[in-house]
Amino acid sequence: YLYSNIPKNKFSMVEFHVARFKIKSLKTFHLQNIYIDLHDYLIEEDYAPSEKDYDYPEKFMWENRTQKDGREIWIWFRPYRILAANKFFKRSFRINFHARKIKDVEIMHEGKKLNVNKGEVEIYVFAYLDLDPEGKWMKNPFTKAMWDLFIKRIYHKSLEAHRREMLADSYKLQEHLKNLLGQQMFSPPRKTFRPTYAFGERTF
Repeated sequence: YLYSNIPKNKFSMVEFHVARFKIKSLKTFHLQNIYIDLHDYLIEEDYAPSEKDYDYPEKFMWENRTQKDGREIWIWFRPYRILAANKFFKRSFRINFHARKIKDVEIMHEGKKLNVNKGEVEIYVFAYLDLDPEGKWMKNPFTKAMWDLFIKRIYHKSLEAHRREMLADSYKLQEHLKNLLGQQMFSPPRKTFRPTYAFGERTF
């Protein structure tokens, strides 16, 4: 579905909500491997400004530990993609990662003892298509006056094409996350990239 949030600020971009979904898992997993896999995926799909980790779009991390319930973690990712050929459109995701009741457990896998995690993981994803992200149209009196005509008549087909492409990116991310959380992921914990934001350079 598609609807727009017309900004109150006249110099703000116009935002179209394209899709949303939630994925939940209660399986045994390597939490750190999930985190790193998502990091690599967003870079490979050009949803990070660059491959430099200081540009990685992780905006918030919160962690709490209790003896009874283990750990609870919130991480917010705000990846986006702007095509070089047309900077009028910006594709963006809002990914909220929530893990709770996380505890360390030991399992036997292929004759080897592994330290893994067990708990609940939920990932909330919202997909948006942003128009005029730099606000150039709204800053120009002529183009601002032509905005409705331009969007509804002239640029409608292009807008719909970008919406479909953003929807396809959403389905691809959803499938990737489902496969990621559906796997047991009994590989050894991977080393985190540098600089690290959420977990530091450590294993779980």
